[in-house]
Amino acid sequence: MKFPKITFLTPVIILSLFLPEVVHSQVLHSTDKEPNGNMQSDVYRVKDGTLLRIKELAESVPVHGTVLNSLRLKSGVAFVVIRGKELFAGVCEYSKLTEIKIGSFEPGSVAVKDLKSNNGVLYFMVEYYLNSSDINGVVKERDLFRCDLNSSSVQKISNVRYFNLLGNNVAFVKNEKLYVNGMEIKSPVEEISSIELMNENMILIKNSRSEFQIYNFQVHENVFFYRPVEKVQSSDLSRVGDNNIILLLSDSGKSESQYDFGHFAYYAVTVNGRYSERTETGPFSQTRRLKLKVEDGKNLQLKIERWVLDSEKKKYIRLNNIYQPKIIDLFLPKNCLLFLRMEFNGTDYDLKSEIYGKKTQN
Repeated sequence: MKFPKITFLTPVIILSLFLPEVVHSQVLHSTDKEPNGNMQSDVYRVKDGTLLRIKELAESVPVHGTVLNSLRLKSGVAFVVIRGKELFAGVCEYSKLTEIKIGSFEPGSVAVKDLKSNNGVLYFMVEYYLNSSDINGVVKERDLFRCDLNSSSVQKISNVRYFNLLGNNVAFVKNEKLYVNGMEIKSPVEEISSIELMNENMILIKNSRSEFQIYNFQVHENVFFYRPVEKVQSSDLSRVGDNNIILLLSDSGKSESQYDFGHFAYYAVTVNGRYSERTETGPFSQTRRLKLKVEDGKNLQLKIERWVLDSEKKKYIRLNNIYQPKIIDLFLPKNCLLFLRMEFNGTDYDLKSEIYGKKTQN
């Protein structure tokens, strides 16, 4: 048996492609080398919509139009510029200018936000008004663009509220759903305001209401979720008292063991090797609820054992180890409530966990 196994991923194809127009590269200067042969370090600035290259004196880079956003690169500068009604993205590296056409927009009603770069690919948000009558309003369309200057290709995702680069992965929020590399991730965090890379496997998802989630996007598992308990409206969290662990244990399928004919079961729980409590007995269809009070701020080992009714022997039998959930290793922060849901489908156990910050007394 595998425990816990949480799979939230659903493939979603949402990228729409259109053919770009490539503007041929232009040589700005004859050389970028200092007398000793080393490449010199240039500084770029945007002033009044004009891209400037700072050497001994500031000189204008011939990026015609109004520069809406720029990003300093290791060997040059990336930019997005509007020329008439046409929007272009490009890079100036070692005095070589390359541009790619993005699309047509009304001047004065478009803004470019969050320009980022990764391995020759530019990412940025374009905000614009659909109608000229909306210019004085607050409703905008927001599209995420991916411009690959290596292959001269452009991709667009419409109605994106937020995005960020996570190494070589792209995370974005579209219609209040979270996607990483085009795959939907089910997150309990509402109104996501930040997605950050913690390490090569983990991402941190946050909002402005102190909720956050740690998610392993390589194996698609929820690792940790936190929400202030006062923001939770749930009958499952009512009458908690001094307890800091709540277990909800249920069965959704028939056990493959020989002891499934009684259709009654209970669960016994030990904490750090010491027996704690057991649930009430009941039919498989009944969810069993158990509240525990343990020492917080500590690492814990939680062992849950399933006992089923043997109707011939008229007693409850502990199932064989292959039908038992594995030991749960966890850390319970101080002043927090751990909420665990475990469901047995007849073969495997599915565990979902959430953690809530409890109000502290001043």
